[in-house]
Amino acid sequence: MAKPPVNLFRTCPDSHTLLVIGAGPIARALVQAHLQVRPGITDVLLWNRSAEKLHPLSDNLQQQGINAGIAPDLATAVSRTDIISKATSATIPVIKGSWFTPGTHIDLVGSLAGEQSTTATLSNPELAAADIGTRLIGVE
Repeated sequence: MAKPPVNLFRTCPDSHTLLVIGAGPIARALVQAHLQVRPGITDVLLWNRSAEKLHPLSDNLQQQGINAGIAPDLATAVSRTDIISKATSATIPVIKGSWFTPGTHIDLVGSLAGEQSTTATLSNPELAAADIGTRLIGVE
C-alpha cells in the first residue's frame, strides 16, 4: 500500500469516527489511508449528495469488518465525528463551520481546495473562518 499523505498523521491518535464526504475514487482512497494511519477508527460515516453512490463503498467497508454507514444528515455527521475528509468537486461550500465541535480534524481535497488546499484541526468552531477560510466552509 502507498504511503498516506503526511497531513493524515496530524489527526488525533485517539480518533474513533471518520466522516468522508464524496463518493469517487479519491474518497475511497482517503478512507483506506485514514484507516491505515489511525487503526483505532471504529466508525466510518459516508456522505454524498447522491447517497446511492455510496452503497458500494459502504458495503465494501462492511465486508472488511469496518462499521460503516451512510450518514443521512451532513450537519449531524459533522458534529459527531473526529476526522472529516472532503473529497468532492463541489464549487460551493458543503459544510458549515458552526457544525464542528472543538478538536475536529478536517482535510479538504477537490475543486475548492485548489490553491487553498488545507488541513486544520479546529480548536473552536467559531475560528473556522480563520483556520480554513470562508470560501471553503461557510461560517454562520
